[in-house]
Amino acid sequence: MPTYDDNLEGYLRELFAVEDDVLIAIRENIAAHRLPQMTIKPEEGRFLEFIVAASGVRLALEIGTLGGYSGTWIARGLPDEGRLITIEEDPERAAVAEENFRLAGFA
Repeated sequence: MPTYDDNLEGYLRELFAVEDDVLIAIRENIAAHRLPQMTIKPEEGRFLEFIVAASGVRLALEIGTLGGYSGTWIARGLPDEGRLITIEEDPERAAVAEENFRLAGFA
């Protein structure tokens, strides 16, 4: 049975953080490569995008890329001349992230 928190989370997601086809494909690609399922929630990603855009930063650093899902949200908040530097020590995860950043139009 859904709780108040579940209902509120669903409402906020529908209102502010609907995943587009690219973000859905990135999540599916992460799962297809059997990477750990520890990506952020869409509403957390939308918040990251908002904070990056609102602060006017042109350079962002992400430590721990996994499959590039949160990095995509961050990159979407950057201006056209902005740059995201992301660090991933696992070569398999880095390769999946690179593939996903290309899919999102950022590589």
